[in-house]
Amino acid sequence: MNASSIPRLEYLGLGSCNIREFPNFLRYQDTLFYLNLSWNGMHGQVPKWMWNTSRESLEFLDISHNLLSGFDQPPVVLPWVELEGLDLSLNRLSGPLLVPSLHMQFYHISNNKPTGEISPLIGNASFFVSLDLSNNHLSGMLPRCLGNYSNTLQVSGVGFLKIEKRVLSVANNYFNGTLPHLCTTNGSGLIMIDVSRNQLQGKLPRSLANCLKL
Repeated sequence: MNASSIPRLEYLGLGSCNIREFPNFLRYQDTLFYLNLSWNGMHGQVPKWMWNTSRESLEFLDISHNLLSGFDQPPVVLPWVELEGLDLSLNRLSGPLLVPSLHMQFYHISNNKPTGEISPLIGNASFFVSLDLSNNHLSGMLPRCLGNYSNTLQVSGVGFLKIEKRVLSVANNYFNGTLPHLCTTNGSGLIMIDVSRNQLQGKLPRSLANCLKL
């Protein structure tokens, strides 16, 4: 395929198009800011060349509702420097949880099979609007940095998707220990916290009284 003959795209929606694998022409795209490949039945691994696709411009990526099993040579931290929204939910993804990029506001990886603990590096992304890690095989203690998100969550546009939720969900995993302090100041924007079906113990933190919108 001649890369020079492929048009440079900025917005590409290929959801529900019966695509079974990642289109090869995407490896030559360097100007995309919106990419939707959801509801396609794609299987296998996310190819390693995807990490370089529109690395400097991509803001929103949706590959949810597929049959993807994992990532080929995954990086520790997601490489897209401008990425604000990532939906990986309802796949079969296994392995360690990918660490979101600094600007991430919308991160859904629910209903998959990632294992292990949440990396403390996730605390570097401090502007979450919606963080959904529910229905996975994650374990260990919930990191204290989750308390930071409850004070910085804000309504924001992610690509062409308007997010109106301030949600934290880690339900149905294998987390243990105590619930970290959330809503550490009055006026937190959180409207939902779901930590059900884990192995948490101890008392609820007093800071929950500051979650005025729950």
